[in-house]
Amino acid sequence: MASPTTTDAPTSSPASLKAFKIVIVGGGIAGLALAHMLEGAKSGKRGSNLLITVYEQRAEDTSFVKYPLQLSEDARTALKSILSVQEYNNLVAASDYGITHGGVSIHTPQLTRLYSDKATGDDQPNRNHALPQFTHRWVLKDILKQGVNLVRGKRVVRTRHEAASEGTEVHAGKIRVVFDDGSHELADLVVGADGVGSVIRAQLSPSSDAARFPLLPYVVLQFKLAAPFESLAHILPDMNGINQFVGTKSTSLTLVPLHSAEGSSPLPAMTPRAALIQSEQGPFAEADASVLAVKKALEDPKAGYIFAKAIIPCPSGWEDFTEGAWIDKILEILRSEGYANEIVTAVEDDLIPGTLGAWGIVSSGVGKSAPWTEHAGGRMVFIGDAMHAIPPIGGHGCAAALRDAAELADTILYSSEAGGRGTKIESLLPSFQKEMIIRSETYLKEVTQQLNAIMASGINAYVKRGVWGAMDLYAPIAGWMSGLTR
Repeated sequence: MASPTTTDAPTSSPASLKAFKIVIVGGGIAGLALAHMLEGAKSGKRGSNLLITVYEQRAEDTSFVKYPLQLSEDARTALKSILSVQEYNNLVAASDYGITHGGVSIHTPQLTRLYSDKATGDDQPNRNHALPQFTHRWVLKDILKQGVNLVRGKRVVRTRHEAASEGTEVHAGKIRVVFDDGSHELADLVVGADGVGSVIRAQLSPSSDAARFPLLPYVVLQFKLAAPFESLAHILPDMNGINQFVGTKSTSLTLVPLHSAEGSSPLPAMTPRAALIQSEQGPFAEADASVLAVKKALEDPKAGYIFAKAIIPCPSGWEDFTEGAWIDKILEILRSEGYANEIVTAVEDDLIPGTLGAWGIVSSGVGKSAPWTEHAGGRMVFIGDAMHAIPPIGGHGCAAALRDAAELADTILYSSEAGGRGTKIESLLPSFQKEMIIRSETYLKEVTQQLNAIMASGINAYVKRGVWGAMDLYAPIAGWMSGLTR
């Protein structure tokens, strides 16, 4: 079934509709995007009877908010549905510091070019599709939070479907949402958007493999470099796009220069090796004045810096690594792979203290999505990472979450409970979920292929390099393989 659209005229007047309570569990990108789109529809006389609350267990945003978000073509298309024209323009205006042409250049650690989708001597990419851009995660979340009833610091611990035989006539068919403080709320629809560790998903099927997304044998590291752009301009193949370096030992490093916007000052100079020095001084060490100045400058969403992401095999005991231990591990890998000295020096001298984060890579796996809409009388559904965990490559996870949110909002507004032309929400959700699974499976297959390619080792790595080299040599016929670098 094609997704309904919010342009469908309502069939019931707002006065004739009963209040319809929606509880969204999780205040991440997916949950906020869904709530924002539903609230925005009310200005167009759609869904005016919807009562929407987003519950987020964390009192404050976590460290994930520190890192830029890659917005692929699919993500930007979804955002144009979720946001008003003015809101989308505001997002672009706040993100123009880091919007690149999005081209991808793949090189060996020794700077031998394997592949580039840029035309020789031209800043325009060869491929026709729109290419990735970057924005601050917190900038996007601030826009999505506007007009949304977001309750922080309240954790959902369980849900229960109130069957007709158990509840009163008023409660029958509703879902009781129970919180960690003992309070509860009745909802007509519950949306699980609480990420890979979804409490609700685990509760519904505690013994199922689908309740636990497995860790892959890799760790993703993200950090920011305060290196002056001019110091790397002669070695970074593309100062306006994505630079990916792939070694032969199951490692990869991506460097993206995010230029400061016009009118924004470049980052001030930072004491060399500040992150290592601070880590050696212990967990209670105070940052020196140069580090504080850099962190202050980074509060400007248009400040420029070099965003770095590394994917490496999981080292033993990595969960307990300190920032200093991670820096040592990264430098060890870069040197063993023979990275250009300037890149090694930039990581050693210019890594901004407090910006390094490490996470295990989780994947829900191709062909393992579960039919969750059979639960709670068909009035429970999952979106984003709670439904499908997609490894962090190419911005596909963000795109999937935003598309889930946009299409679920359309489905809800099309339902008879919201005054739309459709039937009840429980009869519409299975079709929505089926399309969501097909879409996420496509992303998962593409990302799995990319991950296998960039993390190849030994002889497979040399074969991989040969393939990319052939792609660069025969660029006109390489378009069909563009998924390797999107």
